[in-house]
Amino acid sequence: MLTDRPRLVELFDFEFILEQFKPKAQRIYGYFVYPILIGDRFAGLLDAELDKKKESLVVAAVHELIPFDDEEREMVDAEIRDLGEWLGVPVVFSSGRR
Repeated sequence: MLTDRPRLVELFDFEFILEQFKPKAQRIYGYFVYPILIGDRFAGLLDAELDKKKESLVVAAVHELIPFDDEEREMVDAEIRDLGEWLGVPVVFSSGRR
């Protein structure tokens, strides 16, 4: 579904662009970001990577495309912690998180 960009725009009004092939200076959200789905809307993007040397999931940013309310923010944070648990590593949030 994420590869059918016209359909994403048509159904969700969501434009998803992989930035890993852009020069670093032209990236807006990060090397490889993951869409955040809240209910029936794509509300944000997660910029995170598994740091195998430090054995942690490093969250560089959570980009709120549609501002999250407190409950949604807590839910997204819980899902990120669950991802870290599933990967078997702690989650490290960088200072430039949002």
